[in-house]
Parts: sequence; structure tokens; C-alpha cells
Amino acid sequence: MVKQESIRIVNSYFTPFATVLILVAIFIAHPGTALTFIFLGVMLFSFLFNEITNQILKKHANLAIIISNIRLFVNFLLNICIVYFLGGFWGPLWLLFVLTPIATAIYSDAKKTMIMALISSGTLLIIYLVRGLTGIISWGQAFSHVWFIIIISLFINKLVSACYKK
Repeated sequence: MVKQESIRIVNSYFTPFATVLILVAIFIAHPGTALTFIFLGVMLFSFLFNEITNQILKKHANLAIIISNIRLFVNFLLNICIVYFLGGFWGPLWLLFVLTPIATAIYSDAKKTMIMALISSGTLLIIYLVRGLTGIISWGQAFSHVWFIIIISLFINKLVSACYKK
């Protein structure tokens, strides 16, 4: 069961992490003026969206499952855009694809966690393919990213389940 506290904790840690990753990509890698403004706007939208859903959750705790699913979906779509367009400028942005499966691991069971980890990993591989990733070393690194996403998600799900008896 999704609890308001779980959503607050996920938001407290993942929002700053994602924000720093994106700001570093924008201001250190210099993707250009247009992309900088577009993704500053994406970040502002993401921040406002997550804050608004937090406020709704405070008033309507019974909507926790619906709100968590909407947040996961919207944030995942934003992460796809960010990694696709900025990932070529700043490689560590692939870590954004770890966030949705970890959030799922906290909110859901192992089966849903595995499904989200596979969706997230598959999406990352598709982005790498479309962006023209080549060579055995590059693909080896890509599959290391996939393996990390799956293992860390399942680990966190098991840890949360064991500690909080979901």
C-alpha cells in the first residue's frame, strides 16, 4: 500500500538528485541556449507538478495510489525526454532511469518493480540504439546500466518489504 510518507520520502531524495543531474548537464555540458531554456522549463514543470501532487496528497491521503501512479508516469515521460535530448551532452543522465523503478520498489511489490525496471531499462536501451550507440565496450556499459537498474530496484523492494512488512 502506498503511504503518504513514502511519497514524501521519495520526493525528498529523488527530486534533488534529479535536479542536480540535470543542472550539471545544462550548465557544465552547455547543450545550447534553446535546450537550456527548454529543460529549465521542464525542471520547473516537474517541480511544480510534484509539489502540487504533494499538496493534493496532504488533503486527500486516500488518493495515494492514484497520485503515486500519475507521478511515476509523468516523471518517467519527463526522464525519457531529458535523457534522449541531453544524454549526449552528459552521460550520467542515464541514472534518471533508476528513479522510477526505485520509486516503484518502494510503493509496490516485486513483480511490479521488475516490470518497471524492465520497462525503464528497455527504454534506455532504445534511446542508446536510436542515438547510434556502437561498439562492444559501449554496449557493454549500456547493459551494465540495465543490470544496475534491475538489481538496485529489486534490492530496495526486498529491503522495504523486509523492514516494513509490505
